[in-house]
Amino acid sequence: MQQTCRLVNLTAANTRKLPQFYVSLEQDYMALTNEVTLAYGANTGRFWIYGQDALDLLNRISTQQLANLKQNQVSSTVLTTSKGRIIDFLTVTHLGDRLLIFTALEAKDRVMESIDFFSFDDDVKLEDCTDETELYQLIGHQAPAKITSFLTDQSNIPDINQAKQISINNDPIVIIRTDRTKIPAYEILALNSGKGIHSKMTESGVPLVGTEALEVFRIENGIPAFGSELSERFNPIEAGLSDAISFDKGCYVGQEVVARLNTYDKVKRELIRLKWNKPGIQKGDIMFFEDQEIGEVTSCAKKAKESYVGLGYLKRNSNSHDIKIGLKRVSAMALKD
Repeated sequence: MQQTCRLVNLTAANTRKLPQFYVSLEQDYMALTNEVTLAYGANTGRFWIYGQDALDLLNRISTQQLANLKQNQVSSTVLTTSKGRIIDFLTVTHLGDRLLIFTALEAKDRVMESIDFFSFDDDVKLEDCTDETELYQLIGHQAPAKITSFLTDQSNIPDINQAKQISINNDPIVIIRTDRTKIPAYEILALNSGKGIHSKMTESGVPLVGTEALEVFRIENGIPAFGSELSERFNPIEAGLSDAISFDKGCYVGQEVVARLNTYDKVKRELIRLKWNKPGIQKGDIMFFEDQEIGEVTSCAKKAKESYVGLGYLKRNSNSHDIKIGLKRVSAMALKD
């Protein structure tokens, strides 16, 4: 099965407004990258797909090979337009009697409408569960040890790309293990109020993390976000989502375009990480080499004094050693994996 590449949307949950930081950006960031932190959900929309044709339908219209997904397995896929452009990145969890879908909150309605449009006579029912559930994220190198400390039954802890359905303090929850962030991350979905799991985590002393550290972390790890790097302006290959694409499966919406881009090496841009040390760069600024436009900044954040990070799409085969950005021609360094 393909590696899951869950895009952790590390921002405020739909029911909570997170502060920019809890202690300071620097201390939030240190806890996130070196220890373990708790984020209240994310800007993550979520919905159920019921029916015996649910998996077959999703397999027919999205990029990943999902036909053999088993109960409690997790995979990722991309919903694309007929032109092979990104509608959104989805995380799919098979829970036996239904599929759990994570998508960007802002994309949720469009995603559900797209799936419903292709359902025809399939035995499929979609149900939005965003407002009826609570989503938490336990993120950091110490996340496995921390989740072990408050789950007495170790068999309830999922492996990577796996899910577990359990109950904590009479709260039914789903725990999903995803490491797209390059460090351990568990997404914990409470199917009702979430008070039981919330109490467990706060009693265990896990520090909360604010939006500024989460955004710096996302950008530094090259994780594309909906509305910035993920939109109908871009295709999933240039967005770095090839591990959510099966190039061997049959047709899906946009398949011919995506396959042609891959087979004939027609991808014109690549998503890169950037860093610079002066203010003045904003999302949407153009990247230049000399006087030639070579790309566009899609995300940016201040990490520390005189330290900034960003993401952007760079034209392939461009000179990336002397990039200037924006009207002020701020010098930036491209970071490639």
